[in-house]
Amino acid sequence: MIDNNKTKILFVIPSLRAGGAERITTILAKNLNKEKYKVYVLVLNSTDPFYTFDSKDQVELIKLKVKRVRYSILHILKTIWQIQPQIIFSTITHLNTYLGFFKPFFFPKRKLIIRESNVLKSLLDQLINTNAKQSIPKQKIAYRNTDAVVCQSSFMKEEMQTILNLPEHKLFVINNPVEFKKDNKEEAIDNFDLLAVGNFSKIKGYDRMIEVIANVKNNSIRLGIIGEGNERSKIEGLIKENNLSATITLIGRYNNPLAYMKHSKLLIVTSYYESFPNVVLEAGSVGLPVIGFNMPGGIKEIIRNGENGFFRYLSP
Repeated sequence: MIDNNKTKILFVIPSLRAGGAERITTILAKNLNKEKYKVYVLVLNSTDPFYTFDSKDQVELIKLKVKRVRYSILHILKTIWQIQPQIIFSTITHLNTYLGFFKPFFFPKRKLIIRESNVLKSLLDQLINTNAKQSIPKQKIAYRNTDAVVCQSSFMKEEMQTILNLPEHKLFVINNPVEFKKDNKEEAIDNFDLLAVGNFSKIKGYDRMIEVIANVKNNSIRLGIIGEGNERSKIEGLIKENNLSATITLIGRYNNPLAYMKHSKLLIVTSYYESFPNVVLEAGSVGLPVIGFNMPGGIKEIIRNGENGFFRYLSP
């Protein structure tokens, strides 16, 4: 089949650094049926990528040198006019909003599909994003211009209806996929009692995770944390302050967390909110039980309390 007979789909993503939205975009782009789709990935800021493509993926990667979404729209429009994709897909909230506003410039027959990545209620209630309240009216307008909104969970679909007043016919609940990778047999994987996986950011709640560990009387428990981010120095300080250097190991970035999950006893999730936590899905795929806070988002659609994991009923 020649390319002219294929449906062109353009994925737009701010970067390919380590993160949930970046992982989902990569999985989708790699696994779409290349007999039916010609796949493009437009990366606004291509520096320091964590996720990559190779020739077997049959993905055309387009790299821009734009640091912020606000400066990218003309570049995005130019790429759309050049490629003429039938479908445009985005999965970062602020980028979704920009694309929704500018959809009239895509010309007819360009479908804009967005995937929501944030739990809006948590952003509003906890003001983790200080501009959340100001951004909601913009989202309402922009998201109504889209052709479909992918919600990671039923919780998020309800939010789209109640907070953004989006019509139900535009909303589709599609849970996140899980990508399986083989272990690197040559690499020795450490064994941990508890494992945490995620970027070092405020929403992951690593501060309260350390507080919990500091109050555990069993000094033999070991916690490993996979991830990197701008909160690392703060986390390192908390570990030293609580004399937990022998208890908590910061593993850093690791491309295959499933390898560590297979050698750990429990996954711990202490986030302030999670849309539909990929790490919990991955843990379930290898039979690793989960202890998590009862947070806003879709985690309760994955964990059945007391069966495949446990909730700590603490108000975030």
